[in-house]
Amino acid sequence: MKVDASRIQPPVTEHTQHNAPAKIRQPEPKDPAKNVEKSATGSETVPQQNRAQGAMRLLQEEHFKGVAALRLRINFFDQLPALEQESIQAIAQEGITELTLAMQEQVDDLNNGGLIGEETLPQLAELADTFISEMQSSVAGETLDQQQLITTLEQHYGNFRTALQNLLQPPEPTPPQATEPAGQPAIAGILTEADQGVENSPLAISPLEGELPAGQAAVSPSNPAEESSSHAQLAASLDVLDSTFRNQLSSIEERLQDSSLLSVPEQPNNNGAAFQKFATIYREMQGMAEVSNE
Repeated sequence: MKVDASRIQPPVTEHTQHNAPAKIRQPEPKDPAKNVEKSATGSETVPQQNRAQGAMRLLQEEHFKGVAALRLRINFFDQLPALEQESIQAIAQEGITELTLAMQEQVDDLNNGGLIGEETLPQLAELADTFISEMQSSVAGETLDQQQLITTLEQHYGNFRTALQNLLQPPEPTPPQATEPAGQPAIAGILTEADQGVENSPLAISPLEGELPAGQAAVSPSNPAEESSSHAQLAASLDVLDSTFRNQLSSIEERLQDSSLLSVPEQPNNNGAAFQKFATIYREMQGMAEVSNE
């Protein structure tokens, strides 16, 4: 068997091609200035406002007393007034809502108690609406003074209470007193015995009483016993109204006092010298005189 040499191809030598090793991408060097700027902003994880709010919460919850409480007030002196005002606004709004609901409940009891005539109910509703509107407007301002708010609420209730009293229990008219002309003798002094006898005679009976049928007595226009009972029940309802207002107002006043952060806390029994030192600084920051000796 002959082999055609021309058809024999030389063996192909396979060359293994090795890929070049992948270059590890090195991180680009960062600008030191940018790093400093980022670290400066990143270090303030808690804004100053949030820190002040946290301080206010700790003070309200009385976690710090004495010197520690004074130092917190000094450190956050610029932020505390605004935060205290926010707390006062929230407490006042909540208190007015509770007061409004309580007073409206008492007015509804007056409406449904059967002690007030139907012709008076629209006027009572108008008085109540005016009173509630005045209370709500008393907390509508941007800033609130605690004592001024309490005084304003008392004035609004005083006006409402007076108008309500005049509506439900109007004062009895005073009969006019007859005056004797100057220089004229008293009529009673010149009546003769005969005149007095005529007045007491059966002929002096008023025509109305004389015209009544035999056996029928004069009918009184109202029952004094029932009228007295109605007045007593109405007076009791008004007393409950007064008590409700006073209780609600006392609750508002107490909560407002607890929210106060600007007043100097009570001096503890110990570390009196340190307390006086920081109290003096705090009072000077408030523009007040130095701590008194009392």
